[in-house]
Amino acid sequence: MKSGLACVLLFSLLGCSSMSPYSRSSPVDEALKACGLGYSAEIGGAFKAAYQYAEGSGGLDFEAKMKEGLETQIVSVTRSEVFLEKADTKEIVSLLKGTQECVIKYAQAFRPRSRSEILYECMSDLERRVTGNGKVSARVENWVVLKDHPKYSEDNPVVSVDVDNHAKRQRITLQCLTRGKSYYDLEPVRASSES
Repeated sequence: MKSGLACVLLFSLLGCSSMSPYSRSSPVDEALKACGLGYSAEIGGAFKAAYQYAEGSGGLDFEAKMKEGLETQIVSVTRSEVFLEKADTKEIVSLLKGTQECVIKYAQAFRPRSRSEILYECMSDLERRVTGNGKVSARVENWVVLKDHPKYSEDNPVVSVDVDNHAKRQRITLQCLTRGKSYYDLEPVRASSES
């Protein structure tokens, strides 16, 4: 009976510890640490609200959306009655404005990318590589994800793409590689029909 009670207590403690809000840190928490801000509920809340706004926008320009969300938070704080009564909220606003570039940059770096962002970064990287230092830019177009390719995975999609460097146009197949939900590199692969 005692061992059964001990097991129930042990499992409930283990279950509760995994539900702790401190068990994982968000990209904003990591950014606040990297920028040397520590943690303040007001500052953390403002940056987290701006982060959620940017994430919910679904666009590829995350940094611009986060700046827009942060400006909304700053305006909201300055219009509140508490702001007019407390001197330290004025310091918070100046701290938010002074550190926004750092926090936004690090939040962008720490956040997991969506599949469309990974594919966009992969195609942009391919275009930069094909263009190189030349005077004429190459175009990467008509790309399609090959879900039936043997090397395809959700984390590392395989893509077929037209590359036009004005001298030659060809269709190639490549795999976009990720690490930790962020674009890392690309590598050419043989098309599934060539295997």
